[in-house]
Amino acid sequence: MFLAVGALLHQLQTFNKPTSTRRTRTLLILGILIPVSAYHCWADEIYMHQITFASMVLLCGRKIRMLVRERIPNAEQRSRLLSLANGGLGKAKISGPKMVLRFTWWHILTGIGAYVGMAVVEYLVTVEDGKTDKIEEGFVWPVNAVLRNLDAASSGKKAR
Repeated sequence: MFLAVGALLHQLQTFNKPTSTRRTRTLLILGILIPVSAYHCWADEIYMHQITFASMVLLCGRKIRMLVRERIPNAEQRSRLLSLANGGLGKAKISGPKMVLRFTWWHILTGIGAYVGMAVVEYLVTVEDGKTDKIEEGFVWPVNAVLRNLDAASSGKKAR
């Protein structure tokens, strides 16, 4: 999950940036993820890992919301996409006491959240290039249903 959110953060932070900025941000992200992961494995310490993970989720959420506001002109489409993104981010934040019992559910829900986040970002980075036609066919529910409705609304067609 740590690397999934790291990959999502990387895509969001390097999208539409010049090569030098991409290189710098890639090195910065790797320069944080690798030492934190190594320290987590070596010291069996969870707090730094959790703080880094939560920070990445928050940074991804902030950037996704910004991209939705910038790239989706229709208010209804913006609302649907933000609802999908918020649902994905919400799944990534589930935790609590008795983590042993919730460990499996945490990973399952975080995996779903990462998937939804990646799908939303993929849509947002392709929307400007006009490559979103039938993009929903590459995803499963609930992402394909939301993207199908977005594309139908933007073209004036009725959703399938």
